[in-house]
Amino acid sequence: MKSDINLLAVSQIETVKEDSFLKFLRILSIGFLLLVLFLSILVFILTSRISPSSIVKEQTSIIGRIKLLRNRETKILALNDRIGAVGEILKGRSNYEKTIEVFLSNVPSGVSIGSFEIGKTEIALTARSDSLLDLNAFVKNITDLVKNGKEIKSMTIDNIAFDSRSGTYSLAIKADRL
Repeated sequence: MKSDINLLAVSQIETVKEDSFLKFLRILSIGFLLLVLFLSILVFILTSRISPSSIVKEQTSIIGRIKLLRNRETKILALNDRIGAVGEILKGRSNYEKTIEVFLSNVPSGVSIGSFEIGKTEIALTARSDSLLDLNAFVKNITDLVKNGKEIKSMTIDNIAFDSRSGTYSLAIKADRL
């Protein structure tokens, strides 16, 4: 028996090939149609969710926030500049705390300081006490500071006075700072 016998006519074979090709084209066109439909729906959903008006609103709010941040940045830069300037001033300024601490640590218990003025080169103070011995101890302590070269280089006693009503002695001293 022969296996290569074809019972279909040649025109029918071509018709079967055309039918299968047309079937393939139909499936392909339906697939493209479904793809276009899906992409159209996707684009519609995306444009409805991201509307131009919402984008404009978001853009406006972002611009507003940027303006606020610029104002804040300007204030921060100005503040940093001022802090830097104050820092430079403080670096050049004399350390008065150390001078005050040195003087107050040398004040005996029976002596009170009435006034205390510090300048760049001079210190003026008034000490009060009920006893001349306490004032003497204070003068000795200040003299020791001059001898040791701590904070002052010279000292002058301006005035010693006695207040008979209160029974207190007052001592005015001027000293030159190192």
